[in-house]
Amino acid sequence: MVEIPDFAKMDRTDQFPTDCPTRGVPPPGPGPRAGAVGVTQHRAGSLARLSAISRHVAGSGSNPMDAPDIGASAEAWGEDRMMMDGIKHVMWSTTPEAACRSLLTDPVTNWGTVTRGVPPGHLLSDAARAVAGLTAETWSLEVAADPYEEPPHVREATEIGKAVRLTLPELRALGARAGTVKVVKAMQCLNVDTPLGQGVWEGVPLATVLRECGTITACRRINYWGWHNDDPEQVFRSSVSYTEAFEPVPGEPPVFLAFSLNGKPIPPVRGGPVRMIVPFGHGFKSVKFLQQIRLTNDYRISDTYASIEGSAEGNDPTSVQKTYTTVDRMLGAAPSARGEPITLSGVLTSGRTPPSHLEYWVRGPDPALERASPLEDDDSALLAGPWVRFEIPPPPQLAGMLPAGIKPADVFGVNAAGVPERWPLPFSYSPWQIGIRLSQPGFYEIRARTVDIAGNAQPQPRPNPKNGRNSIDTRRVQIV
Repeated sequence: MVEIPDFAKMDRTDQFPTDCPTRGVPPPGPGPRAGAVGVTQHRAGSLARLSAISRHVAGSGSNPMDAPDIGASAEAWGEDRMMMDGIKHVMWSTTPEAACRSLLTDPVTNWGTVTRGVPPGHLLSDAARAVAGLTAETWSLEVAADPYEEPPHVREATEIGKAVRLTLPELRALGARAGTVKVVKAMQCLNVDTPLGQGVWEGVPLATVLRECGTITACRRINYWGWHNDDPEQVFRSSVSYTEAFEPVPGEPPVFLAFSLNGKPIPPVRGGPVRMIVPFGHGFKSVKFLQQIRLTNDYRISDTYASIEGSAEGNDPTSVQKTYTTVDRMLGAAPSARGEPITLSGVLTSGRTPPSHLEYWVRGPDPALERASPLEDDDSALLAGPWVRFEIPPPPQLAGMLPAGIKPADVFGVNAAGVPERWPLPFSYSPWQIGIRLSQPGFYEIRARTVDIAGNAQPQPRPNPKNGRNSIDTRRVQIV
């Protein structure tokens, strides 16, 4: 039995309006015919994927068709406290009646939480968080050189001009002096096949902080970690290369130390008061409760996540967020009438190689599809399709979706006129939906996938799930 967390112990935000920006989008209407399938494209506005899931799993009992759509087996939930915490927030922190899809998600009430620590840092009492240095008044960061040497791998230790200690006011002052970045970033766990939430993160580039150390010699990686109960066994460490810290890929935001989320201080449940944000990486790179940074000449990756969570192959510590789409499965939805428009919806995440377009495939009608086993992503039937192209919805009016005090042009990847240079923004997601009409009664499966600008169809070019999950999702429907 999964226990619901005590939300009274978590910081909340009140900045989001009751009516979300996409409410009121009309339902799919008549569209052109294409054999048995007609399609009408619509702007995003369907119920949030996660709130739809919560509706269908509430009181689901043991019916396997009602299993939560989180990309992990029931056995994994029983073994992994981290995944359990994620499910608690993803499944039960929203309701279908109150939720709709918008660009940003509330950091507390509509965001999946994947966390570690016994107890997790965000569930500490106010007094305990103050002692741990996890409040705005008590937080500090130490930046130092790693003295480690181990010939022949590390012949010379890193040296820096000076070690640096920063309080939160000092970090903010550094940002005011040298500049901050505001980045729309979708947070996704490498082992969960859906984004957990998305917000505008603001902070100081890691390169700016490291330059405060003065001269840096013999440095190849930057290791960093946060508070973890003063227990060496609970330390969760991640890293980026020297190059990744100082020279981001053109068109991508830099690695940065975030102190604000959606225009407010980062709440404890999201890893505040300061969190490392690695825009191109999965969630394990964006370490919560940041307190320590070490510059090292050891080229070997020492990320904690590379050696945990299971399979013999382990997790890929260099994984980059993938381009892919989810599909809202609408488990438990009532049958639809023949010719009645069916909404197919999801969220499109933009990885390092941006998306070109989306595609859907309708399989059926076939009585066997009522209880058919899922197709593997490399199944010959799935690869053959036929897949039908549809376009990515245009960007919304960002001015109406950003928190108060944040202008569109302030956001990375948005030009002075407030227009995104690419959409979705790098390492963010954007909702989509289309209407599909099916003319014959029976059972169907409808899938959607992305195709990136290099021509790779999801889950290519990196189908290995330990490099990030991006399997093709399916919605099952019955037409009567």
